[in-house]
Amino acid sequence: MLCNKRGEGYIQVCVMVLILCMLIAVCLTFASTVHTIRVVQRNAQIVLDSFVMENAILIYDSIKNGHDFTQHVDVDSYQFMLAEYNSLSPSSNYFYHPTEDGTWDYRITKPQLTMTDGNALKIAASYTITIPLYFAGMQVSTVSVPITVESRLTNKF
Repeated sequence: MLCNKRGEGYIQVCVMVLILCMLIAVCLTFASTVHTIRVVQRNAQIVLDSFVMENAILIYDSIKNGHDFTQHVDVDSYQFMLAEYNSLSPSSNYFYHPTEDGTWDYRITKPQLTMTDGNALKIAASYTITIPLYFAGMQVSTVSVPITVESRLTNKF
């Protein structure tokens, strides 16, 4: 048996400190992941708004000339603008955000655009963002979140 019991009280404190550190690490990882998702969503919204404005000018000019230009939207142009704005690297069906060591922070699927016209020009872009989760320097899991952003231009007259 142990004759000296002075060190037994520190075990419980050490375990509680470790649990507290793990909880803080999980909260910071969650906050970082949510922040990344919101930044990518905000950037996609900015690019989509710009894309709608470009197409709105073309559509309006086309209608003034008596043609109907609203049947086709250039998806490749939007994907290129999104990749350029977010510094993404294209690869097959994904866009990757590379890091300095050659890995990737997150990846998104190539966005699919849907367009509806009527009294408003509405373009929606939908994609899935995948973020790897790391713990102690090792990848534990990946989180996939489907995101849809839309931009709308309504004719006021």
